[in-house]
Amino acid sequence: MYAAFHNVAIEKMAVALPSIKISYDDESYDGLDNARKQKLKSVIGFQNRYIVNQETTLDLCETATRKLELNLSNIDALVFVTQTPDHFQPGNSYLLHARLALSASCFCIDINAGCNGYLQGLFQAHQLLQLPEINSVLLCVGDTISKTVNPADAATAPIFGDGGSATLLHKKEGVKSYFSFHSQGINFDKIIIPNGAYRNHLNHTTDDFLFMDGAEVMQMAIQEVPNAVNELLKKYQINRDHIDYFFFHQANSFIISTLAKNLALEMNQVPDIFSKYGNQSSASIPFAMAETLQNKASQQSLLCGFGVGFAWATAVLNTTDLKIIV
Repeated sequence: MYAAFHNVAIEKMAVALPSIKISYDDESYDGLDNARKQKLKSVIGFQNRYIVNQETTLDLCETATRKLELNLSNIDALVFVTQTPDHFQPGNSYLLHARLALSASCFCIDINAGCNGYLQGLFQAHQLLQLPEINSVLLCVGDTISKTVNPADAATAPIFGDGGSATLLHKKEGVKSYFSFHSQGINFDKIIIPNGAYRNHLNHTTDDFLFMDGAEVMQMAIQEVPNAVNELLKKYQINRDHIDYFFFHQANSFIISTLAKNLALEMNQVPDIFSKYGNQSSASIPFAMAETLQNKASQQSLLCGFGVGFAWATAVLNTTDLKIIV
Protein backbone atom coordinates (compact mmCIF):
# COMPACT_ATOMS: atom_id res chain seq x y z
CA MET A 1 0.00 0.00 0.00
CA TYR A 2 1.18 3.51 -0.84
CA ALA A 3 0.03 6.85 0.53
CA ALA A 4 0.97 10.50 0.15
CA PHE A 5 0.01 13.26 2.57
CA HIS A 6 0.17 17.04 2.42
CA ASN A 7 0.50 19.71 5.09
CA VAL A 8 1.71 17.59 8.04
CA ALA A 9 5.04 18.19 9.79
CA ILE A 10 7.01 16.71 12.67
CA GLU A 11 7.65 19.52 15.14
CA LYS A 12 9.36 17.99 18.19
CA MET A 13 10.80 14.68 19.33
CA ALA A 14 12.20 13.35 22.59
CA VAL A 15 13.36 9.92 23.74
CA ALA A 16 13.78 8.27 27.14
CA LEU A 17 16.14 5.49 28.21
CA PRO A 18 15.69 3.10 31.13
CA SER A 19 18.17 3.20 33.97
CA ILE A 20 20.07 -0.09 33.63
CA LYS A 21 23.02 -0.24 31.22
CA ILE A 22 24.35 -3.68 30.27
CA SER A 23 27.63 -4.45 28.54
CA TYR A 24 27.75 -7.45 26.22
CA ASP A 25 31.21 -8.33 27.56
CA ASP A 26 29.77 -8.79 31.04
CA GLU A 27 27.05 -11.23 29.97
CA SER A 28 27.12 -15.02 29.61
CA TYR A 29 24.72 -17.29 27.74
CA ASP A 30 24.03 -20.99 27.56
CA GLY A 31 26.18 -22.76 24.99
CA LEU A 32 28.09 -19.64 23.90
CA ASP A 33 31.84 -19.81 24.43
CA ASN A 34 34.01 -16.72 24.50
CA ALA A 35 35.46 -17.17 21.00
CA ARG A 36 32.02 -17.38 19.43
CA LYS A 37 30.84 -14.51 21.60
CA GLN A 38 33.62 -12.22 20.39
CA LYS A 39 32.96 -13.14 16.76
CA LEU A 40 29.29 -12.26 17.16
CA LYS A 41 30.28 -9.00 18.78
CA SER A 42 32.42 -8.11 15.78
CA VAL A 43 29.88 -9.11 13.14
CA ILE A 44 26.57 -8.15 14.72
CA GLY A 45 27.77 -5.09 16.63
CA PHE A 46 26.96 -6.12 20.19
CA GLN A 47 28.27 -3.70 22.80
CA ASN A 48 25.75 -2.01 25.11
CA ARG A 49 22.02 -1.88 25.70
CA TYR A 50 19.68 -0.39 28.26
CA ILE A 51 16.90 -2.34 29.97
CA VAL A 52 14.16 -1.58 32.44
CA ASN A 53 13.77 -2.89 35.95
CA GLN A 54 10.39 -1.82 37.32
CA GLU A 55 9.75 0.73 34.59
CA THR A 56 7.25 0.10 31.81
CA THR A 57 6.86 1.37 28.26
CA LEU A 58 4.23 3.76 29.60
CA ASP A 59 6.73 5.22 32.07
CA LEU A 60 9.38 5.74 29.39
CA CYS A 61 6.98 7.39 26.97
CA GLU A 62 5.61 9.65 29.70
CA THR A 63 9.17 10.75 30.50
CA ALA A 64 9.81 11.49 26.82
CA THR A 65 6.55 13.44 26.57
CA ARG A 66 7.35 15.56 29.63
CA LYS A 67 10.62 16.58 27.96
CA LEU A 68 8.67 18.18 25.13
CA GLU A 69 7.09 20.72 27.55
CA LEU A 70 3.87 20.78 25.55
CA ASN A 71 0.76 22.80 26.08
CA LEU A 72 -1.23 19.67 26.82
CA SER A 73 -4.58 21.41 26.39
CA ASN A 74 -3.77 21.70 22.67
CA ILE A 75 -3.32 17.96 22.08
CA ASP A 76 -6.20 16.79 19.89
CA ALA A 77 -5.18 13.14 19.54
CA LEU A 78 -2.85 10.66 21.24
CA VAL A 79 -1.46 7.65 19.36
CA PHE A 80 0.39 5.03 21.40
CA VAL A 81 2.36 2.27 19.64
CA THR A 82 3.78 -0.64 21.63
CA GLN A 83 3.89 -4.43 21.87
CA THR A 84 4.57 -4.25 25.61
CA PRO A 85 1.64 -2.38 27.16
CA ASP A 86 1.06 -2.10 30.89
CA HIS A 87 -2.16 -4.14 30.63
CA PHE A 88 -4.09 -6.20 28.08
CA GLN A 89 -6.79 -3.60 28.67
CA PRO A 90 -7.13 -0.68 28.77
CA GLY A 91 -4.54 0.44 26.24
CA ASN A 92 -1.58 2.63 27.10
CA SER A 93 -3.08 5.62 25.29
CA TYR A 94 -5.79 5.89 27.92
CA LEU A 95 -3.32 5.45 30.78
CA LEU A 96 -1.10 8.21 29.40
CA HIS A 97 -4.17 10.36 28.77
CA ALA A 98 -4.89 10.13 32.49
CA ARG A 99 -1.31 10.86 33.56
CA LEU A 100 -1.13 13.93 31.34
CA ALA A 101 -4.66 15.07 32.25
CA LEU A 102 -5.51 15.58 28.59
CA SER A 103 -8.83 16.98 27.45
CA ALA A 104 -11.85 14.69 27.43
CA SER A 105 -12.21 15.48 23.72
CA CYS A 106 -8.70 14.15 22.96
CA PHE A 107 -8.92 11.10 20.70
CA CYS A 108 -6.92 8.07 21.92
CA ILE A 109 -5.82 5.03 19.92
CA ASP A 110 -3.44 2.12 20.56
CA ILE A 111 -1.48 0.23 17.89
CA ASN A 112 0.17 -3.15 18.46
CA ALA A 113 3.20 -3.03 16.17
CA GLY A 114 6.88 -3.82 16.44
CA CYS A 115 9.86 -2.90 14.34
CA ASN A 116 7.89 -0.82 11.85
CA GLY A 117 5.70 0.59 14.62
CA TYR A 118 7.04 4.12 14.42
CA LEU A 119 5.99 4.33 10.78
CA GLN A 120 2.57 2.91 11.56
CA GLY A 121 2.18 5.57 14.24
CA LEU A 122 3.29 8.32 11.89
CA PHE A 123 0.84 7.07 9.28
CA GLN A 124 -2.03 7.15 11.80
CA ALA A 125 -1.02 10.66 12.92
CA HIS A 126 -0.92 11.88 9.32
CA GLN A 127 -4.39 10.45 8.73
CA LEU A 128 -5.77 12.21 11.79
CA LEU A 129 -4.23 15.51 10.76
CA GLN A 130 -6.20 15.43 7.52
CA LEU A 131 -9.29 16.17 9.61
CA PRO A 132 -10.18 19.84 10.06
CA GLU A 133 -10.84 19.29 13.77
CA ILE A 134 -7.35 17.86 14.45
CA ASN A 135 -4.42 20.29 14.63
CA SER A 136 -1.86 18.49 16.79
CA VAL A 137 -1.13 14.82 17.47
CA LEU A 138 1.09 13.34 20.16
CA LEU A 139 2.69 10.09 19.01
CA CYS A 140 4.26 7.86 21.68
CA VAL A 141 6.20 4.82 20.52
CA GLY A 142 8.26 2.41 22.58
CA ASP A 143 8.87 -1.11 23.83
CA THR A 144 10.40 -2.98 26.74
CA ILE A 145 11.21 -6.16 24.84
CA SER A 146 13.85 -7.14 27.41
CA LYS A 147 10.95 -8.30 29.60
CA THR A 148 9.88 -10.82 26.95
CA VAL A 149 13.16 -12.64 26.29
CA ASN A 150 14.72 -15.64 27.98
CA PRO A 151 17.76 -14.12 29.73
CA ALA A 152 19.78 -17.27 29.01
CA ASP A 153 19.01 -17.32 25.27
CA ALA A 154 22.00 -16.12 23.25
CA ALA A 155 19.80 -15.74 20.15
CA THR A 156 17.55 -13.05 21.63
CA ALA A 157 18.63 -11.76 25.04
CA PRO A 158 21.74 -9.77 24.00
CA ILE A 159 19.95 -8.16 21.06
CA PHE A 160 17.14 -6.23 22.67
CA GLY A 161 17.24 -2.95 24.56
CA ASP A 162 14.33 -0.83 25.78
CA GLY A 163 13.25 2.72 25.08
CA GLY A 164 10.39 5.16 24.70
CA SER A 165 9.78 8.15 22.47
CA ALA A 166 7.38 11.05 22.02
CA THR A 167 6.80 12.96 18.78
CA LEU A 168 4.59 15.99 18.21
CA LEU A 169 3.04 16.42 14.76
CA HIS A 170 1.06 19.40 13.55
CA LYS A 171 -0.33 20.95 10.40
CA LYS A 172 1.99 22.93 8.17
CA GLU A 173 1.30 24.18 4.66
CA GLY A 174 3.47 22.93 1.83
CA VAL A 175 4.94 19.87 3.54
CA LYS A 176 4.70 16.47 1.83
CA SER A 177 5.10 12.96 3.26
CA TYR A 178 5.16 9.58 1.54
CA PHE A 179 4.55 6.05 2.89
CA SER A 180 4.55 2.44 1.76
CA PHE A 181 3.57 -0.67 3.73
CA HIS A 182 4.07 -4.37 2.99
CA SER A 183 3.21 -7.56 4.87
CA GLN A 184 3.93 -11.29 4.70
CA GLY A 185 1.54 -12.50 7.37
CA ILE A 186 2.18 -16.11 6.36
CA ASN A 187 5.53 -15.78 8.15
CA PHE A 188 4.04 -14.44 11.39
CA ASP A 189 5.71 -17.20 13.40
CA LYS A 190 9.25 -16.04 12.57
CA ILE A 191 9.07 -13.49 15.40
CA ILE A 192 6.55 -14.47 18.04
CA ILE A 193 5.79 -14.93 21.70
CA PRO A 194 3.83 -18.19 21.36
CA ASN A 195 2.22 -18.19 24.79
CA GLY A 196 0.68 -15.66 27.11
CA ALA A 197 -2.47 -14.38 25.43
CA TYR A 198 -5.74 -16.16 24.65
CA ARG A 199 -4.61 -18.67 21.99
CA ASN A 200 -2.04 -20.33 24.25
CA HIS A 201 -1.78 -19.62 27.94
CA LEU A 202 1.50 -19.40 29.80
CA ASN A 203 2.92 -22.85 30.55
CA HIS A 204 6.29 -21.96 32.11
CA THR A 205 8.37 -23.23 29.19
CA THR A 206 10.54 -21.48 26.63
CA ASP A 207 7.35 -20.87 24.59
CA ASP A 208 6.52 -18.16 27.10
CA PHE A 209 9.46 -16.11 25.79
CA LEU A 210 10.10 -14.28 22.54
CA PHE A 211 11.19 -16.53 19.68
CA MET A 212 12.97 -15.05 16.68
CA ASP A 213 14.27 -16.81 13.59
CA GLY A 214 17.16 -14.42 13.08
CA ALA A 215 18.24 -15.87 9.74
CA GLU A 216 14.77 -15.48 8.25
CA VAL A 217 14.45 -11.92 9.55
CA MET A 218 17.82 -11.02 8.08
CA GLN A 219 16.94 -12.56 4.72
CA MET A 220 13.64 -10.70 4.59
CA ALA A 221 15.29 -7.38 5.41
CA ILE A 222 18.10 -7.74 2.91
CA GLN A 223 15.76 -8.90 0.11
CA GLU A 224 12.73 -6.70 0.64
CA VAL A 225 13.95 -3.41 2.09
CA PRO A 226 16.05 -2.23 -0.90
CA ASN A 227 13.12 -2.97 -3.21
CA ALA A 228 10.70 -1.10 -0.96
CA VAL A 229 13.00 1.92 -0.74
CA ASN A 230 13.59 2.10 -4.48
CA GLU A 231 9.92 1.57 -5.31
CA LEU A 232 8.75 4.36 -3.00
CA LEU A 233 11.29 6.78 -4.45
CA LYS A 234 10.31 5.82 -7.99
CA LYS A 235 6.56 6.01 -7.41
CA TYR A 236 6.68 9.55 -6.04
CA GLN A 237 9.62 10.68 -8.19
CA ILE A 238 11.80 11.50 -5.19
CA ASN A 239 15.44 12.20 -5.94
CA ARG A 240 17.48 10.09 -3.53
CA ASP A 241 20.23 12.71 -3.65
CA HIS A 242 17.82 15.03 -1.87
CA ILE A 243 17.54 12.66 1.11
CA ASP A 244 19.99 13.53 3.86
CA TYR A 245 19.63 10.42 6.05
CA PHE A 246 18.32 6.89 5.73
CA PHE A 247 17.05 5.72 9.11
CA PHE A 248 16.68 1.95 9.15
CA HIS A 249 15.31 -0.08 12.03
CA GLN A 250 18.32 -0.80 14.24
CA ALA A 251 18.04 -4.60 14.03
CA ASN A 252 21.81 -5.02 14.18
CA SER A 253 24.90 -3.43 12.65
CA PHE A 254 25.39 -6.18 10.07
CA ILE A 255 21.91 -5.70 8.57
CA ILE A 256 22.27 -1.91 8.56
CA SER A 257 25.64 -1.98 6.78
CA THR A 258 24.38 -4.57 4.30
CA LEU A 259 21.35 -2.45 3.44
CA ALA A 260 23.57 0.58 2.97
CA LYS A 261 25.84 -1.40 0.63
CA ASN A 262 22.96 -2.87 -1.37
CA LEU A 263 21.45 0.59 -1.82
CA ALA A 264 24.85 2.13 -2.67
CA LEU A 265 24.61 4.56 0.23
CA GLU A 266 27.46 6.21 2.09
CA MET A 267 27.62 5.07 5.71
CA ASN A 268 27.53 8.67 6.92
CA GLN A 269 23.99 8.76 5.48
CA VAL A 270 22.94 5.64 7.39
CA PRO A 271 23.00 6.05 11.17
CA ASP A 272 23.94 2.94 13.15
CA ILE A 273 23.33 3.19 16.91
CA PHE A 274 22.83 -0.54 17.55
CA SER A 275 26.08 -0.88 19.50
CA LYS A 276 24.99 1.92 21.82
CA TYR A 277 21.39 0.95 22.58
CA GLY A 278 20.70 -2.49 21.11
CA ASN A 279 17.57 -3.30 19.11
CA GLN A 280 14.83 -1.16 20.69
CA SER A 281 12.03 -2.54 18.51
CA SER A 282 9.53 0.24 17.69
CA ALA A 283 11.69 2.85 19.45
CA SER A 284 14.81 2.22 17.38
CA ILE A 285 14.05 4.64 14.53
CA PRO A 286 13.12 7.61 16.76
CA PHE A 287 16.26 6.96 18.83
CA ALA A 288 18.38 6.94 15.66
CA MET A 289 16.75 10.17 14.53
CA ALA A 290 17.20 11.84 17.90
CA GLU A 291 20.84 10.77 18.07
CA THR A 292 21.59 11.96 14.53
CA LEU A 293 19.50 15.07 14.08
CA GLN A 294 20.13 16.63 17.48
CA ASN A 295 23.01 18.68 16.15
CA LYS A 296 22.53 18.43 12.38
CA ALA A 297 20.19 19.99 9.85
CA SER A 298 18.12 17.75 7.62
CA GLN A 299 15.74 18.69 4.84
CA GLN A 300 14.41 15.22 4.13
CA SER A 301 14.81 11.78 5.71
CA LEU A 302 13.86 8.26 4.71
CA LEU A 303 12.66 5.87 7.42
CA CYS A 304 12.32 2.11 7.07
CA GLY A 305 11.18 -0.42 9.67
CA PHE A 306 11.01 -4.20 9.24
CA GLY A 307 10.34 -7.24 11.37
CA VAL A 308 7.39 -8.47 13.42
CA GLY A 309 4.47 -9.54 11.35
CA PHE A 310 6.43 -10.18 8.89
CA ALA A 311 6.05 -6.57 7.85
CA TRP A 312 8.10 -3.70 6.49
CA ALA A 313 7.32 -0.04 5.94
CA THR A 314 9.07 2.93 4.36
CA ALA A 315 8.47 6.67 4.58
CA VAL A 316 10.02 9.87 3.27
CA LEU A 317 9.44 12.83 5.56
CA ASN A 318 10.34 16.49 5.69
CA THR A 319 12.54 17.00 8.77
CA THR A 320 13.46 20.61 8.18
CA ASP A 321 11.79 21.96 11.33
CA LEU A 322 12.21 18.93 13.58
CA LYS A 323 13.49 19.92 17.01
CA ILE A 324 15.13 17.28 19.17
CA ILE A 325 14.60 17.76 22.91
CA VAL A 326 17.16 16.14 25.19
